Amino acid sequence: MAYAEANANSMSDSKPWIQTKWIGMSIAVWFGLILLSVVTGIGVLGGGMLAYVLMGAIIGVWSPGNTMKESGIAAFFVGAVGFALNNILLTVFVVGIIPAIAYGIVGMILAMFGGYLAESF
Repeated sequence: MAYAEANANSMSDSKPWIQTKWIGMSIAVWFGLILLSVVTGIGVLGGGMLAYVLMGAIIGVWSPGNTMKESGIAAFFVGAVGFALNNILLTVFVVGIIPAIAYGIVGMILAMFGGYLAESF
């Protein structure tokens, strides 16, 4: 019984596995680096691999304890959203909306056909 109580107390006193505050702070640092790169004209700060390293280093210095995973999650989020936005903007303004919708419909039909095949066998 004493072990269960001690284990329950140690779990309630510990920090959560992921601290969302530091994910948000990492994203804010990322946007700060982008702004700094626009203002100073140093493009490598706002989108290159150096920006990821700087974001992780800044959060590592500011935050107490180990927050590597929070910076990693934020970097994944920033990269994925940036990639999606770039592709959406490229599709809308360069390729055109009609081919993009047609491509989406064909993809949806093919995915549904794949699901049908998988469930049939």
